[in-house]
Amino acid sequence: MKKYDIIIIGAGPAAINFSRAAQGSDKKILAIEGDKFGGTCPNYGCEPKILLEGAVRNVLSSQLMQNRGIGQASTIDCQALMKTKKATWENMPAAQEMGFKNLGIDTLHGYAKFVDNHNVEVNGE
Repeated sequence: MKKYDIIIIGAGPAAINFSRAAQGSDKKILAIEGDKFGGTCPNYGCEPKILLEGAVRNVLSSQLMQNRGIGQASTIDCQALMKTKKATWENMPAAQEMGFKNLGIDTLHGYAKFVDNHNVEVNGE
């Protein structure tokens, strides 16, 4: 059984910010993530949504301005747009996990289960 001073459950933006703040301490830290390192925002939510919303906003703006200074309105190629989104963020989880490791924090893939007040089980350990 490994011992840690601090265990972070969920490796999203708050965990990343905490880890940066803890850098240089003598605490042994573990970050546990059951899905993708980086959390919802960069993997599924905020950042991919901003890319998609920006593309749609540009197309709608061009349609509204057609014949008002814009000669031809834009269109969306959904397959190409989704391919771009996927390519942009596909390496995010590995990069986020490496960020924890670069800070000297151990990482573990799995779901944490509290065994008691001082022990957490992940993947049967």
